[in-house]
Amino acid sequence: MAQVEYCVIGLGKFGMQVANQIQLHGGHVMAIDINQETINKAARLFDIAIKCDATDINALIDTAIQNVKIIIVCVSNIEISSMICANLRELSLNNIIARAKNKIHERILKILGVSQVTVPEVEAANRIATKCLYNFGCDVSIIDNNLSLIKAVVTNPEIIDKNIVDLVLKDKYGANIMFIQRRDMTIFPITKFTSLKFGDITTILCHNKDIKKIIDLLTKEKASVKK
Repeated sequence: MAQVEYCVIGLGKFGMQVANQIQLHGGHVMAIDINQETINKAARLFDIAIKCDATDINALIDTAIQNVKIIIVCVSNIEISSMICANLRELSLNNIIARAKNKIHERILKILGVSQVTVPEVEAANRIATKCLYNFGCDVSIIDNNLSLIKAVVTNPEIIDKNIVDLVLKDKYGANIMFIQRRDMTIFPITKFTSLKFGDITTILCHNKDIKKIIDLLTKEKASVKK
């Protein structure tokens, strides 16, 4: 059996989706849940499935969780989630990603020393709002308060066959095209002489304040391009 790298604790809809996606992309998963019926189902899907009360530190030790590289706590109950994360920290485990139910839960987990906390409902709401604000045809992933990743299709005829250097993305906006998907090929690395074609799917790292300007440049029928 391959080395298990990821442990997902809590196999509700959210936890099951996380575990499935990790496995889909080639990761090896140890799944933990307190419910036997859930574990019976998980045993048919993942490398390891263990019935365990993760609020019991000794039960956690028995799972050999110390050998796992990354632990994802997907429990939404604030008290149970906090107890599990406290146990993991007591075992000197650092690479913990935890789901938070709300901002108070998020604060508690951060105080416990959880390395990364996600509030799925807030993140989903932010993505929907961002798409509404900028462009339904573009995928915008906000990384933090300053940076975002934009995935947009090139449709502006004024920039077709232009070299990247002619768009002054880096000079004017401090933005970088990370890679380009063109039909069945991926163009990487990007150089200043890489040109854009109609239908190219670009992935760009940029400042949040410049999202609309960059999307407009790539997708509008008419846009101003400095030379």
